[in-house]
Amino acid sequence: MDFEGLPDDLWHLIGSYLSLEELIIASRASKRWHRILWEESRRSHLDFSSVRNIHRQKAITFISNFQRLKSISFKRFGPSLVNNTFLLELIAAKDIGGGSISSHLEELSLDGCRKLYYPHVKDSTACQLSSGSLSHDFLKRVTLLGLSHLQDLDDTWLDSTLPLCSSLTDLDLSGTMITRVPLCQKSPLKKIQLSYCLKITDESLQSIATNAPKLEQLYVQGCQEITSEGLRLYVSQLSELRILNVIDACKGSVDDDCLMTLTTSCPLLVELDLKNFNLLTSRGFDSLTRLKNLTTLNLDRCRGLTDEDVENLIKRLGRTVCTLNLSGCRKLSVKAVHSLGNHGRMLQNIGFAGINLTDSREALFLLSSNCQLLRVLNVAFCLGLDEDILFGVADRSRQNLCKLNISGITVSDEKLKHSFPHLKVVKGSVIQR
Repeated sequence: MDFEGLPDDLWHLIGSYLSLEELIIASRASKRWHRILWEESRRSHLDFSSVRNIHRQKAITFISNFQRLKSISFKRFGPSLVNNTFLLELIAAKDIGGGSISSHLEELSLDGCRKLYYPHVKDSTACQLSSGSLSHDFLKRVTLLGLSHLQDLDDTWLDSTLPLCSSLTDLDLSGTMITRVPLCQKSPLKKIQLSYCLKITDESLQSIATNAPKLEQLYVQGCQEITSEGLRLYVSQLSELRILNVIDACKGSVDDDCLMTLTTSCPLLVELDLKNFNLLTSRGFDSLTRLKNLTTLNLDRCRGLTDEDVENLIKRLGRTVCTLNLSGCRKLSVKAVHSLGNHGRMLQNIGFAGINLTDSREALFLLSSNCQLLRVLNVAFCLGLDEDILFGVADRSRQNLCKLNISGITVSDEKLKHSFPHLKVVKGSVIQR
């Protein structure tokens, strides 16, 4: 086939499916490919996360060949390459049309770029970062800003920057040592990630609730300085919240009252992660049935969860919940598996890791037969399981099952390969397509 005879429009379409590293390699094949895939590229997004061994000056030169870029990601891009000098040069650079690269930029991800530093705003470099084109032009227009795991990021820089981000909808500050999030008033922010921001407190959350009442996604995993009462007051103001991740937050102190406030105030929740909250009881779990749009529920190690709670939940939420993690809930037994088999026909991902499943043959066979959408099943370290039960489960869910975690369960390698021909990849005790 004569690839050179393909029209330019078709090459533009092919180029849109290539990763950035693949695009760089392909553009070296010929002058025509270089012109079509590079100089005339219609890309509006560049992701450098897959690019290796490129000098920062070459990266800027490469970026300048794209007009009207709206998004650039340097996530996991060589941390030694992205520093203050690089960022300032990038902002000042011109594209092939003669305009500023940053003039159309709306999304910038600098996650993990640890060579960036944020000195006091009186410093000349900091002034350029916080008061130059990056802040006034770019920051007023930016919709996504990724600053996770930047070790030197401090409140001073945020104070001079975030209030200018009047269009910001997605902010990632995970893993930083900030103590507050100074958003502009009536911020359109929809998503904020504060996972493992160890200095975030109740006051920080209250400020976010005041300035960003339309927030839809909140991630505060590992934020130990937040209290159950602070979280309760915070979520009571967020009626549009749809995703909440509080794994290991609040020092595990989230109780029934907090959960009941959450389910009453945030009826639109579709994803809820409550891992490691041992203070929850049947009263709190019952309140989850108010969430009629819930699709993902993680109750991993919620040790107050009982078989009756699972039956109540799946009867009332079985038409919407697709992912349910019950791993480490020690009070559960085969009865919970029966309930899921009878009422959880929409389930696609189920976790039972660490549960005692003695005499569970019929219950698991019922589950695998009735849950025709089941794609992921985690039965790692479950007591009472043997080869015959596992192979029976796999045979009944053969059409859709694509991942089975059987860690801690002794299974013959020969029988494994014979019984799971539809699961192509076997890594340790995790079997998947």
